[in-house]
Amino acid sequence: MALTTLTAVTVAPEVAAAAGPYSFSMGVFEPRQLKTTHWNNANSDAYAPTLEAVVVDDPDAHCWVTLLRTWYVRQPSGEKEFYLTVQGDTQDRCQVRVYLAGFTKYRESSIGVLAPGQSWRSHWNNAHTDQVIYLVGVLGEQTAAGACAVEVTTRYRTNPDGENEFDYEAVNVGSVACSAKLLHVSVPVTESHYVGGAPPGGYVGVQGTIGPDGTRIVVVGAVPQTDPDGPCEFSPEPMEFFELGAVSADFRNTGSVSCWMTATFATM
Repeated sequence: MALTTLTAVTVAPEVAAAAGPYSFSMGVFEPRQLKTTHWNNANSDAYAPTLEAVVVDDPDAHCWVTLLRTWYVRQPSGEKEFYLTVQGDTQDRCQVRVYLAGFTKYRESSIGVLAPGQSWRSHWNNAHTDQVIYLVGVLGEQTAAGACAVEVTTRYRTNPDGENEFDYEAVNVGSVACSAKLLHVSVPVTESHYVGGAPPGGYVGVQGTIGPDGTRIVVVGAVPQTDPDGPCEFSPEPMEFFELGAVSADFRNTGSVSCWMTATFATM
């Protein structure tokens, strides 16, 4: 994996304003411990979480904690919830706090009924990911059969003709079949950093402090290069955090050609 250390849609989407950030503690994590928590009454259309980690036993050490995944749940009562799973540092015990920003959609799309484990995939053409970063929230169906749970993963792609695309896939990660609406959000890019290239299946990454002092929320995106040999495609990997605004963001080449990319960030 190449690592860079930082020093410092066809119709243009509307840029969303953030609500919050809200914050809450996830308590102390033992080394490599996994914890899943959720935000009740998650009534914003989409959420962006950021973590802060502080070493419990050694004030001179740094904790790195990983945001492994996020997903959305609609309970039979109608309550909407936002879930996240976090993994602790490899060596040290860490106190972890979550900062969470909520956003308002600029459009929505329906994905029909998905059985447990079934997925649905689409993409935006002319996405201009050098200018905006996309988030996809989920409004699951309210069904008496059980909780509707949907997770969304994303990819960024640039075609040989220069067209830039945002690719997203929704997966039913619950135990009941349900339909859902995808709630599309865009936020403006505030920083861009060239991170180099990787072969298919390889990784590139950035590590350092993003945004000005006081940054509470960091959202990541990507701009793959234009390559004449085929589509250049990268997917964000689970992001690591330590101090507020300090991140390690990796990307995997999920395409079929060796190519490079630029990492983009939105901060607030």
